Amino acid sequence: MNGEAVANAVAASAAAMDKKVSASSPAPDAKQSSETAAKSSVPNGQPAVSTGQSVVNQLIADCVVHTDAARTSTLLLCPSKEQGYVDKLLVSSPTLIMSGMALLLSIAAFRYNSRKDARARLQSIHDDFWLRKVLSPQTVEPLLKQLGELGSTLPPRPAVTYGGPEQTAALELVTQHIDKIKALSVSFASMAVVDKTLAKECVEALERIEDRLTVHKFQLDQHFAGNVPSPNVTEAWTAIMEEQTKVLTAVQHYQNNVLSQSRTGIVSRMLARMRTRPGGQPR
Repeated sequence: MNGEAVANAVAASAAAMDKKVSASSPAPDAKQSSETAAKSSVPNGQPAVSTGQSVVNQLIADCVVHTDAARTSTLLLCPSKEQGYVDKLLVSSPTLIMSGMALLLSIAAFRYNSRKDARARLQSIHDDFWLRKVLSPQTVEPLLKQLGELGSTLPPRPAVTYGGPEQTAALELVTQHIDKIKALSVSFASMAVVDKTLAKECVEALERIEDRLTVHKFQLDQHFAGNVPSPNVTEAWTAIMEEQTKVLTAVQHYQNNVLSQSRTGIVSRMLARMRTRPGGQPR
């Protein structure tokens, strides 16, 4: 369809609309009629159109017009206006901002985890050194030696006949064991340098050993005085061994935690290095 045919089709549609409007509205006066006629005149023999028809003709320049055979309806297909660079940037700016924030958060999390793992590894090395080289020779090893002597000398012994001097020596021996346990309690309190909870658990266990020896000494003294039967050495020794096991278990758990933290830091750094390499594969 050529431009003249399109214009005629649109003009016909506009004329039909004008007729409907004029039929439903009052007749204009002479002045308004002359102005309408002047505005409707088009040079070069083109059909006269109203103001609404002029707007339609301007739109037709960039559109494709489809009219049915009876000319009862007209379809205009107009191209969409292309967005400029600024419009595209405004539309995509929220996505760009969110992507930038996600990248910054990822970098910050990576740096934080790397520093935390490095600090944990250094702390683990520091604590392991203090426990193995400094504290253990002054606490765990003397405790094992002291309790070993206690188990072999704790009175009353079945093969010993306790007279006056033997009774005094037996009570003095128990007193010496109590004093040595007190000294070890002070040494174990120094474990607070690496872990306060560990020091507290060990000191409390040693205090219970001290209390058990004090009770045993009192029972032994009463036995020598003829007031009560001989104290049960096996029962006392079993209670002391239970407390020793608690001390060793607390130390062992702490060492395992230190080693676990050190290994976790190493694995975390290896995974971080793999993530930073192309494809996440090791070289």
